[in-house]
Amino acid sequence: MQNKDKDWPYQLMSLVAAGMATEEQKRELYTFLEQNEEERQKYLELLREVESGEADEVNWAAPEAIMNRSMVHKSFHWRKVSIAASIAAVLLIGAFLIYRLTNHNAGKQLSQTTPSRTGHGTFLTLADGQEIDVDAGGERRLKAAAGKATLVLNAEKLSYQSSGTDDSLLLKTNSLSVPVGKDYQVELSDGSKIWLNSATVLHFPFKFSGKTREITIEGEAYLEVAKDPLHPFTVHSGKGTVEVLGTTFNINSYIPGRINVALVEGSVKFEVDGSEVKIKPGLQGEWSSGHRITLTPFDDEKVLSWRQGIYLFDNAGLPEIINILPRWYGIKVIIDDHQLSNQRYTGVMDRNAPIAEFLTNLRSTMSVNFYFDKDSTLHFK
Repeated sequence: MQNKDKDWPYQLMSLVAAGMATEEQKRELYTFLEQNEEERQKYLELLREVESGEADEVNWAAPEAIMNRSMVHKSFHWRKVSIAASIAAVLLIGAFLIYRLTNHNAGKQLSQTTPSRTGHGTFLTLADGQEIDVDAGGERRLKAAAGKATLVLNAEKLSYQSSGTDDSLLLKTNSLSVPVGKDYQVELSDGSKIWLNSATVLHFPFKFSGKTREITIEGEAYLEVAKDPLHPFTVHSGKGTVEVLGTTFNINSYIPGRINVALVEGSVKFEVDGSEVKIKPGLQGEWSSGHRITLTPFDDEKVLSWRQGIYLFDNAGLPEIINILPRWYGIKVIIDDHQLSNQRYTGVMDRNAPIAEFLTNLRSTMSVNFYFDKDSTLHFK
């Protein structure tokens, strides 16, 4: 971090809190907080105090106006904060942050109120039961399947090559599980590429056999399937199957009893519970238990935004939001007042930003408050 003076980190905090920080300043602050755990916890505590109105020695008038931020997106409309109010917020919050974070004799012990992400990493479980932590270390080359498969892996991607005539070990199913708050890429033996969203499991062999290429996905994934007319590619997900020859699509089966297949290019056949459709590019097939598959257009920015680490909410209700929070931040969420379910939210969730930033935005645009209990469960009230 560029240290203009010892208070520079706290000036950045105030800019971010007031919604006036540039993207570069945000990245600079997040880098500082990642490298300074104690300061990160203090900052999260202060954001909680600001949001709940508990901050002492400061008159937090109109916190919604102070905390509201201006974002630009062609599909979303944001309330604007006046320049005067934003400047006043920066000065006010900045003075408060500098005072509280640099005064070690304040007498008040700051504690963690916003839970950190889950500590579980991305794991590859081989057919023989061996587990490999793909996050450990840098890029590595490992042998698997009795030496017949060579894995090349790092914290972001897994690829592999197979050799030998004895295919029995190569044909068995392996599993790659991605934890909350992360995503991961896998390149299969046929050259197909799969991007796995958080809280997703991929089941696959090191080598395909017979006339088909089959995998199973639990969660959400984006696929670029290598073309091979002689060997159709089949994705099993929940009760549904998607059959392709070579195409690009997104599949989501996070919610039990619901499957969504959005086609970017090519052609696929989507089948589930006796209902079958062929999907054309720009359309998505949506199925829910007890209903037939329906075809509707989809907004690729919204459906595919998770690949850039963001989730776009367009007039979303609180139930939709609480479906995403556990997968991206590894927290339990409870709605204390179910009347809040009728409120709508339009905005962005950034998986690489602290959850406090998203909750602050949410609070500034909805009539909703929140708190974390002693078990780190997030409550909306």
